[in-house]
Amino acid sequence: MTTVNDFLFAYFYQLECEINADCRGLASLRFQSEEANTDEEVKAFFKAYITSNNRLKASEVERLVINRGNSTLEVSMNDLAQFSISRVLLPSELTDEMRAEIAATKRSVYTNPDLYLQVNDGDSHIDYISVELKTTKTNQIPGSSIQQVNPSEWVIFVRHTDRGVIEVACGFYINSITERLPFPDRSPRPIIAFDTLKKWNRESRCVDNGTLRYTIDTEAEESRIKILNNWEQVLCDEWLETIQKRPHAAEKWFNNTIRMYTLQLLKRVKANPQLADELISSLSDSTTHSC
Repeated sequence: MTTVNDFLFAYFYQLECEINADCRGLASLRFQSEEANTDEEVKAFFKAYITSNNRLKASEVERLVINRGNSTLEVSMNDLAQFSISRVLLPSELTDEMRAEIAATKRSVYTNPDLYLQVNDGDSHIDYISVELKTTKTNQIPGSSIQQVNPSEWVIFVRHTDRGVIEVACGFYINSITERLPFPDRSPRPIIAFDTLKKWNRESRCVDNGTLRYTIDTEAEESRIKILNNWEQVLCDEWLETIQKRPHAAEKWFNNTIRMYTLQLLKRVKANPQLADELISSLSDSTTHSC
């Protein structure tokens, strides 16, 4: 059975190709207001663009093939041509019912999606799809908080440089996540990068002999999901590596604090060996995930 996500695999590939072929619309936007980044004009641009280009267009692509692990899905573009995006909603246009439905998919407090698509399958069935919009002048930016990330949410990532160069990459949010998880001064926010998503598309997506093919490496996908589902352990592993390495220039600001804390803890345990057993017992009872 053809699904809305099959349609979106093809649709966001089409959107990415068309925008990258003609970026004049994006080039005229204001990405920054005084000292703050603002995506309001970007949201309005993509709302208008998707509303005007809400279907798959005729092209040399005749079929979509998705290879995921040991499974393969093949769909004719004729079947996907029945789908259309009937509405594109901005956060201010969401109803209470829509917000409740979005909140049910979150692991934490509710946040508005950047865009909310109403997709019709051509046979009276409607799906609602949330889309993230991310913009950067360089490459890496802090992503959404751990609790808010939906790994399979679609993201439109825009890079706009000081030289006026604009690029767009589209894909699942999980494929933009890097291996970096910054020190959590609040809820952790895994770093995402334009180049990471662009590299995934280059290596995992191709068009050949009329076929748009995605090859999804499930092991690599699970590795990224580990950062979301087990971020405490990821940070513990990183900090343990930190104390075993010699300091170097341009390292993270908190590394020396981690070393100082570890040194003081080891000195206390050395002075009072019984303290080690007491700490292991106490910390094992008070942590959900043992580091």
